[in-house]
Amino acid sequence: MTGLLNRRKFSEKSDEFKLFMPPYCCVVMVDINGLKAMNDTYGHEAGDELIIGAAECLKAAFDGVESIFRIGGDEFCVILTDPQIDVESCLDQLEASCQQRKGHYVKNISVSHGFASTEEFTDFRTILKTADHRMYENKRSYYSAANADNTQNQT
Repeated sequence: MTGLLNRRKFSEKSDEFKLFMPPYCCVVMVDINGLKAMNDTYGHEAGDELIIGAAECLKAAFDGVESIFRIGGDEFCVILTDPQIDVESCLDQLEASCQQRKGHYVKNISVSHGFASTEEFTDFRTILKTADHRMYENKRSYYSAANADNTQNQT
């Protein structure tokens, strides 16, 4: 559906990196905000549009990176081994692409993300776990801010 590598390929790459870590590795975890609400409100066709849109934004932001995976319904992982790639610039581009994304149901896309690399850790499991943890922290902040905005709008 997305043209990205799947969870099986992600598992194979993870197993490979657990045995032999390249000199540089950065893992970026990305999760779509609001997929369940989109599915519940507009149906799975709308949810699919959101997933496909997020995948296309990821491909554009991480242009030339071959290791982009869809590892769950609305969860993605990018594994970078080129230290020349500026991860923060790619994430800025991802945010900009998502904000501009338009579709039949989708007016823009919101994602949460987190990353970790060999600049901090030497073990692939730790890098993966830390990137995932940071992504969920980002997601909690997003929903906390969204809830605060909704509360303010109700008063």
